[in-house]
Amino acid sequence: MNLRINRSFVVILVIGILSACTTTNEVVFVTKSSLSIAEIETTPAEVNVGYSRVEGYLAPAYENGALPPVVSSIRSDGTLFSPKIQQLYATGAAANLLASSSSTYDYTNDRAEALIGEKKGMFFGTSTNLGFKVGLTRNNPSINIGYKRIEASYIPLGSSGEGGAKVDVYPSVIASIDTTIPATTAVDSNPDGLQVGQYFATGTAAKIMATKRHVQAAFEEKAESAIAKYRQELTKQNQSALHTLKCAAFLNDDKWPQVLEAAKASKLLIGLESVITQKWQAYESNKTAANRQEAIKLYYAGIADVDGSQSTYSAVLEAHRTLVCSLA
Repeated sequence: MNLRINRSFVVILVIGILSACTTTNEVVFVTKSSLSIAEIETTPAEVNVGYSRVEGYLAPAYENGALPPVVSSIRSDGTLFSPKIQQLYATGAAANLLASSSSTYDYTNDRAEALIGEKKGMFFGTSTNLGFKVGLTRNNPSINIGYKRIEASYIPLGSSGEGGAKVDVYPSVIASIDTTIPATTAVDSNPDGLQVGQYFATGTAAKIMATKRHVQAAFEEKAESAIAKYRQELTKQNQSALHTLKCAAFLNDDKWPQVLEAAKASKLLIGLESVITQKWQAYESNKTAANRQEAIKLYYAGIADVDGSQSTYSAVLEAHRTLVCSLA
């Protein structure tokens, strides 16, 4: 992420956490957005082409878990020349009223959202950069091409109930960004700011937005996509692992040290490296079938331990398969 956005967000975060210890009578809600062909800053020196946004919220968290409601959003067609942008910023009852359209949640009857009881400070913030940014400071240059985002919160828990029935309540916040919205639908005649590319909400407004069908659908779609991707990677890795083990069965003893070293270098035997080395050394000192089997069994276990959540692991495992099968 660019240097300026990082510094801005870190400053907001530090101030927020420190102020959370003492500030309980004020609400601070800040947003900063940039969509530009060339945004040139001098302190610190940097050049930005693209989209960047910082959102920060400092407020009291009430004993019952309630938070003062705020909502903000921004939508754009994504163009840098003559961009079409709709931006929303609202607090208090206005935030709830703006968010409540088409929601199934009736916040007016939810006593848990009343701002009552003892107060403790809390902080919630995000920092987003999408595009090309270069920090030109002499001692700490930086460059970002693509997308980076930071999300952070410091939120004291509330409580509900009495005696043995007393439970903790985690106050509600929500923040999201979606860069897949088609340009033809990113901006429309409805300015309520809820069908957005990026939004940020707290308290009652966050609960309301969480009941919106388009928000739920977007989350479900992302979750389903992640599961499908996981299964796809897992299938690829299982196939590579199986093929690797088939080829390994035909390796001569003189090839195994190279294979084991390659597997360790590729982080395919995490937690087993030293044990496998010891077992193979024991086999070389006393070449019995049992010693050989002990070493190879550990190698097989490491290769078979696939991880579908890591797409890079698929490429590493496939490269190792290519090596093993070329030596077999």
